[in-house]
Amino acid sequence: MAVCKYLVILLFAALLVSCNGPKSAEDIFDNYIYRLSNVLGVERDEITQKSLKQLAPLKRYPVRRELTHDIAPVKINLLDFLKLSTCNLQRHVGQRNSSLGRVLQPSQRMLYEYKFIHLGKECLQQLDKSSELFRVLEISVDSKREQLPIIRWNATFASKEFSTLFSLSVNPLDVENVAIMPTQLYGALDTIKHYTQTDLLLASDEEKLEQAFSVIASSRRLGEIRDSMRLVQHFLAQADAILGARLSSRPLCLQQKPNKKFDVLQVVFTKFYIGEIQPYISKLHQQAEALLTRIDRLSTGHANSSIVFTEFWEAAFLSDESEWNLFNQSIKQHTHSWQRLLDQCGRLPGGS
Repeated sequence: MAVCKYLVILLFAALLVSCNGPKSAEDIFDNYIYRLSNVLGVERDEITQKSLKQLAPLKRYPVRRELTHDIAPVKINLLDFLKLSTCNLQRHVGQRNSSLGRVLQPSQRMLYEYKFIHLGKECLQQLDKSSELFRVLEISVDSKREQLPIIRWNATFASKEFSTLFSLSVNPLDVENVAIMPTQLYGALDTIKHYTQTDLLLASDEEKLEQAFSVIASSRRLGEIRDSMRLVQHFLAQADAILGARLSSRPLCLQQKPNKKFDVLQVVFTKFYIGEIQPYISKLHQQAEALLTRIDRLSTGHANSSIVFTEFWEAAFLSDESEWNLFNQSIKQHTHSWQRLLDQCGRLPGGS
C-alpha cells in the first residue's frame, strides 16, 4: 500500500512538472485568438484556413554543394619542399598532406591557409631573395592570399556549421526561450566577422575562431527565429481578420461610449495581448534583428557569394516581400487594427 501511495505521489509530481513547463508560442497565440473571437462574436475556423493558405512556406537554405566554390590547389615542388626544412612552414605543409589533412573541414581549411600565409612570410625572410625557392614560395603565398575570399566563403556560408544555423528542422521558440538572448551566438558571429577581415591569424587566435565555429555548429537559432516569425504572422493574420470582421459590421460602442462587451474586450487587450503577445513579439523581434543584421554584415563582406545564396537572402531579409519585412508589416497592421477598434469606444491608447 505504501508503495502504491509513493507511485501516485510521483505520478502527480510528474504531472505538475509537465503542467508548469514553458508555454509554447502556439498556446499563447491560440488562447489569444480564442478569446478575441469569443468576445467579438466572430467564428475563427474559416479565418484560420484562409490565413494558412495566404502564408508562403519558408525558403530553405541552399544545399552546400550549390554554395561551395572550388579552390585551385597551390603546389610546391617536392625538392623545393625539402629545402624548406629550416622553416616552420615545412611541418605545416606536411600536416596538410597527411591523411587527416586531406579531409579538413572548411573552417579548418581556413585556419590552415591563414597559418600558411603567416609561416610563409616568416620563411621568406630567411631565404635568399635571388633564389628560385624564394620566387616559388612568394608566388605560393600570394596565391593563398588571393584565394582567401573563396576560403572564407566556404568556411562560413557554404559550411556545415552555417547549414545547421539556418536549419528549419526546428520548432518555434517557446515563451521561455524567446526571452533568452543567444549572446554566445552573437559573439561567435562577431568573432568570425573580425577574422574574415584579415589575412593574419596568430596562434593565440586559432582557439577563438574554432570556438566560434563550434558555437554556430551547435545552434539552430536562426531557423527557430524564422519559424517563430512565420507563426506570429499566421496568428496575427487571424487576429486582424477577426478585428476587421467586427470593424466592418456594427460599431462595438455606440457614440464611443464603453459598454460591458468592451470591458471584456479590454481584459483580452491588456491581459493577453499586452501581457503575453506583445512581450513575445518584442523579444522575438530583438533576437531576429540582432542575428539577421549580423548575418547580413558577414555576407556583405564576401565578394564570392553565390547566386543561390543571394536569392535566398533576398527572400529572407532584404527584399520588400522578405520574411523579415512581412513580419514587421504584420506587427504594424495588428497595432493599427486594435487602434481602430479601441477608437470606436473612445479608448485609443494615448487618448482620454
